[in-house]
Amino acid sequence: MAPSRTILCPSDLSPVGDPAAEVALAMAGPGGTVHFLHVLEPAVVVSPLDGTPLMPLKADASKESALAQRASEHLRALAKGAGAAGVRTEVEVVEDTGVSGRILAEARRLRADAIVLGTHGRTGFGRLLLGSIAAEVLRAKTTRVVLVHEPTARA
Repeated sequence: MAPSRTILCPSDLSPVGDPAAEVALAMAGPGGTVHFLHVLEPAVVVSPLDGTPLMPLKADASKESALAQRASEHLRALAKGAGAAGVRTEVEVVEDTGVSGRILAEARRLRADAIVLGTHGRTGFGRLLLGSIAAEVLRAKTTRVVLVHEPTARA
């Protein structure tokens, strides 16, 4: 497989996303760029009928700023050591109500060769309850998508 030059690596900041960062950096290779992205979802009032977002709730600006700062620090930690491998990194934290849509929009904007993201790998009822950003991104088929599953504990 030829190395990709521009990789989008969205992260939900959970431990599941950390191995995806390693894969993204390896895929970019020397001279490539990995764009780390975290989408902050604002609290919203949703319709009890169909779950449609109706309006954002007013949030404490200092709390939002602290969340964005923590997210940025986490993404910078994932990018640590990339420079020694000759990989450029960019970190972006944005606010949006549609996480998968924002990921896809960023991939188009960057003309990403691939999207690399971690997934819990839930199936059945758990996936139905929680939804799956990874599944939504994968279904869009806009570019190559690499899913990195949560590491399993070894006995």
